Amino acid sequence: ILDLVPTLARLYFREKLPVSVSYTQASVLLCSGLQEKSITCIQGEMKLERQQILSLFIKVMKKLHKHLYGIASKEIDSSLPRLREVVMKPHSVSVDEDLNDAAKEVKDEMQAKMDGLLDPELLQQYAIADKEVDFENALQNGGKISSGGLISLKSSRSGLEKHEKQKESHKSGKKRNKEGNSSKLNKKRKP
Repeated sequence: ILDLVPTLARLYFREKLPVSVSYTQASVLLCSGLQEKSITCIQGEMKLERQQILSLFIKVMKKLHKHLYGIASKEIDSSLPRLREVVMKPHSVSVDEDLNDAAKEVKDEMQAKMDGLLDPELLQQYAIADKEVDFENALQNGGKISSGGLISLKSSRSGLEKHEKQKESHKSGKKRNKEGNSSKLNKKRKP
């Protein structure tokens, strides 16, 4: 900071820096800042120890720094946008009520999904044709009920029904080929 000392000393003695310092501190500032004397020279003139002169010099510099830092921080504060104070208002709904409402919504959604999954029309495809007869036959032929309560029965659908379903899926596949979708068979036929 020694290069700044002459400027700070001029500003202080022109009364541009309103900082209060003692007479000995002002004399150290005068000798080091305006007269540009070394510490050993000041020591001989003021008849003080080197440590006392350095201590006085440090005290003056701290006071000047504090004043200049305060000015700079005020300028920075004025240029920064002001923070708005956040006003905390309580909600009209308590946390327990909010949690209960959310739980009810989730239960309703789950119930709606379960109702859709357990639709009797969808489950009809897994129905046993002659329920009682097939069930009794399965139990008599040594069918074992698992711990989950499930028993497996062979389907009594006629082979004709299965064959009709396969034809329908085969026809829908041919329709796709006619609509413009290419298949491996069409690619082989092209020369």
